[in-house]
Amino acid sequence: MIYVVGAGGFAREVAQWARDSGLAIDRLLDQGDDDLDFTPADWFLCGLGEPTLKRIVCERLRSRGARFRTLIHPTATVTSPGHLGEGAIVCPHSVVSVGAVVGRLVTINCAATVGHDTTVGDYSSISSHADICGHASLGEGVLMGSHASILPRAVAGDWSIVGSGSVVVKEAPARSTVMGVPASVIYTRRQ
Repeated sequence: MIYVVGAGGFAREVAQWARDSGLAIDRLLDQGDDDLDFTPADWFLCGLGEPTLKRIVCERLRSRGARFRTLIHPTATVTSPGHLGEGAIVCPHSVVSVGAVVGRLVTINCAATVGHDTTVGDYSSISSHADICGHASLGEGVLMGSHASILPRAVAGDWSIVGSGSVVVKEAPARSTVMGVPASVIYTRRQ
């Protein structure tokens, strides 16, 4: 069986993209499915976009033995060498270029690009039409809004948020929210 974790709009999209890839989806799971009885032969796809929620829900399932399948839509381009972590979702018309290292449970949404020799940390979510240029580095749990850009060699720290349309020229510090062109810190979270 193949389950999609989540029951909202993005989970429904993931289910459709899995079908586009020839997979049969058996069930969408909402967050209240803690009593789900699954076997080692079952697979999961992550249909959650928000990084913190993604980490909590998916790691809870992983601690019970769940295995997450990586999904690459047929219209996406993923070059090699490179690496896609367990449970990564590469959505329609997106690109992951040469030498990119993408962590576990990362979402690369429609028409987003991950440039050559970049690193994207576990649980990160790259929204539609966002661009990560070559040699950039994203930490764990980064959320990039639609049409955001991270320029070559720039860094987005762990659990940072890059607002829609913003351009990170040098750094988005860990746990910060940055916005603007060039992006500047508008908020910093303690934990």
